[in-house]
Amino acid sequence: MKKWQLLFALPFFLYACKEQAIGIQFEDKEMVDTSYVTNIETPEEKKYLLEELTGVRCVNCPQGAEALEQLNSENNNSFVIVAHHFGSLTSPINGKSIQDFRTSQGSQIMDLIFGGQGNKPSVSFDRLPLSTGFNPYFIDGMSNWPAAIQQMKDYANTSPVNIKIETREEGENAYNIYTKLAFTENLDFPVNLHIYAVENNIWDGFIGSDTLIKYDHVFREAITGAGGKEILRDLNAIEAGRVYELNTKFNWDKNDEKQSYWKAEEMQIVVFASRKEIDNQEILQAAAISLK
Repeated sequence: MKKWQLLFALPFFLYACKEQAIGIQFEDKEMVDTSYVTNIETPEEKKYLLEELTGVRCVNCPQGAEALEQLNSENNNSFVIVAHHFGSLTSPINGKSIQDFRTSQGSQIMDLIFGGQGNKPSVSFDRLPLSTGFNPYFIDGMSNWPAAIQQMKDYANTSPVNIKIETREEGENAYNIYTKLAFTENLDFPVNLHIYAVENNIWDGFIGSDTLIKYDHVFREAITGAGGKEILRDLNAIEAGRVYELNTKFNWDKNDEKQSYWKAEEMQIVVFASRKEIDNQEILQAAAISLK
């Protein structure tokens, strides 16, 4: 079990007054957040964020995607998967590709979070630096993924925060995303909140096939920006029983060349909390729900 440093002698069992909601603008998204202290929730089961590095020109990537789904099934579906199309082998294929999976935010995540790309296919496991290869965050080779999964689980098999997500349709291609983080342990480090939109069941071209293949978990947008949103930044520490709630808008433009392909019925909202430290971006907890 992962041990988190305890900073407070007594838990907070009494309700505290709610702080005033704060309206902010972030990445062109309207956001309203609030925080308060209440009874400590029972910790949820740990969920792990697996970020797959893939591409339409990567001949082994479909096999890697299948292997990752199988590993998820073998591990009680405890993984939240995001497929990143950034770096090499991702440019659309003339005469085959219908859409372009690359995004400017994906490039920002590549540089800001991972410090560059890795080989393909490869996987980042909870953003832990488990690799001794080209990029410390990406494990190359499908045969190496089971060992990395065990390392990830040995590093942390509990989570200090529970995550709840709700979505509400507010118009054509417009949704409100409600996120609640409930801290079940005391933390002495800053925390980032990340909200991604990913899409499943996309049929598109591939370098190794004359027919379309299916792409799942495709990263579409980081609603909270590529680096995430630092939360509770006015606190020196986060106490058990602290709750943080965020409402934000997610919408897209059907007149936009790339966004015109997005389908709400195939979209998922992925939420995860991470440490916000220069040398440590470990994922504390992850969750995902269907947008509709």
